[in-house]
Amino acid sequence: MNHNSKINVDKGKMTMRVRYGEIKDEWALYFTKWPWEWWVTLTFEDTVDQDLARERLIDWTRKICVREKLQLAYMAVYNQRKRGHLHLLMLGRNRYGKTLRDVSIDRCNKDWKAYSRIKPIENIYGLGSYLSKNLVLWNSDLETAPKIVGS
Repeated sequence: MNHNSKINVDKGKMTMRVRYGEIKDEWALYFTKWPWEWWVTLTFEDTVDQDLARERLIDWTRKICVREKLQLAYMAVYNQRKRGHLHLLMLGRNRYGKTLRDVSIDRCNKDWKAYSRIKPIENIYGLGSYLSKNLVLWNSDLETAPKIVGS
């Protein structure tokens, strides 16, 4: 913990104030633990809350799973700024060695009804840092598939 962080104890309750940079850096490192293949941004045409965003995300990923015969994993962060949108880190595999890198990005973009952008990952730490900013500054939830214990 950085010397700028503060721990306060008041009436038996402990609170900790941690610098934004510390949390962001820890999240960014956390995201580097998996071999992510795609960085995805999915934008919504209409205003959606996190529950509806989650449903639409599941529908979209299910299409990819069935058509491409892949198992997918992702970490997604919902951002309400501007138009609601999701940022995802994704990876996919099957038992025959196929991965998301073998899948048509254009076809997956077309599966999403509004604007989407899918890019192969080049700098995972930079993307993890960007995702962590969304988590920390905008108090977003982290969606994972498959579910990680505690998420």
